[in-house]
Amino acid sequence: MLFDEVYGSTYHIVAALLREALKGGLSLARLKELTARDGAGKGAVIRGALENGAWPLLLPDGTPAVESVPGLAPTTLELRWLKSICQDPRVRLFLPEGLEEDPDLAAAEPLFSPEFLVHYDRYDNGDPFEDPDYIRHIRLIVQALREKKALVIVYQNKKGTFSKKFYPHSLEYSPKDDKFRLLARNAHGLPYTLNASNIKNVIPQNEPCPADMAPPRSEKKSLLLELVDERDALERASLHFSDLEKETFRQDESHYRITLRYYESDEAEILIRVLAFGPLLKVIGSDAFITLIRERLAKQKMFGNK
Repeated sequence: MLFDEVYGSTYHIVAALLREALKGGLSLARLKELTARDGAGKGAVIRGALENGAWPLLLPDGTPAVESVPGLAPTTLELRWLKSICQDPRVRLFLPEGLEEDPDLAAAEPLFSPEFLVHYDRYDNGDPFEDPDYIRHIRLIVQALREKKALVIVYQNKKGTFSKKFYPHSLEYSPKDDKFRLLARNAHGLPYTLNASNIKNVIPQNEPCPADMAPPRSEKKSLLLELVDERDALERASLHFSDLEKETFRQDESHYRITLRYYESDEAEILIRVLAFGPLLKVIGSDAFITLIRERLAKQKMFGNK
């Protein structure tokens, strides 16, 4: 979490006061209640600044002297953080065009550089995130998702190239593959998973997506793991599964129980991520997942013997 004292509790208290005043006035009792959240001393300072006009935001009758709550200008720390993540070509796909040309952002010094980040267990043939055509395709897809509009997509698979109308409903990223995938349905309602790197053209349509085109999310599955904290395994697992809902319980100095919750559609990727820890991570539930691991290891052994 980023923190800057410029926008500490005092700023948020005053913002809450203004929001309430803009809704229809602010009584003295309510003013005292809101300003006392961080203690009587700070509350008295805030009330004094508002009442004597040092902060000319409220009129004597409790009505606001402004038309809206002032926006938060980014602090130096926030600008440095934004400058850092803007160096990631995946993040830039979803940022407003021209953002990096903002004078304040251009002058900011990054908090860290991409060289500070080390990725484990990830394929090196990820999507071409800096390719102009790829960038254009992703931006058009994101726009269609926001507006809930149809798309005509020219797509290349193993059988060749085809053009088809799709109703997009989500865009997902695979950390393991370092690739984006579009989940959509065709005009007949059949589900498709399209690799973004195989999309050759995206043609926006003015047709809205049917309300029932997005498939309902399935219930999450639970996976119980036992971890041996050797070679920083606990720290690595915390980062490795940071995108999942999880609970971690310490059993003793070096053993932990971890419960992961995931959607069934992500099961194949979760399997690969669990196997990446080798003997340091043991699956003790569910039985179905243990069966998947045995089948996967059997296949690897069979291919290794050839």
